[in-house]
Amino acid sequence: MNKTTDIDTITEEVDTPDAGVTLKPQLAGHPLLPGENPADKEQLRIALMAEVAPTTAYQRRLAQQLVEYEWEIDRHRRLRDLSILGRYHERAKAVLTQRLPSTPFEICAEVGDA
Repeated sequence: MNKTTDIDTITEEVDTPDAGVTLKPQLAGHPLLPGENPADKEQLRIALMAEVAPTTAYQRRLAQQLVEYEWEIDRHRRLRDLSILGRYHERAKAVLTQRLPSTPFEICAEVGDA
């Protein structure tokens, strides 16, 4: 099912993969950071649009915002996990090179404090 709506001169074709119709790319909300895959964001967008199935211009706008919010939340979690992992690796390297206290509890406590 094709629905075309003109919103501030931006035309968007809204369909779901389940309906057997392909989705056209939309203007990007926020630029991707180095290392982020545009296909991952597009997959998130397709999944959320299929789930929400907006039918009005306002619903499409809300759905687009939802995609951006979910992407930002996922980004924050990825960056947080990489930061924690990086600190853990730094501490593990220090333990191996300097013979610092090396019990798992001491390493995890210091990583958690940082």
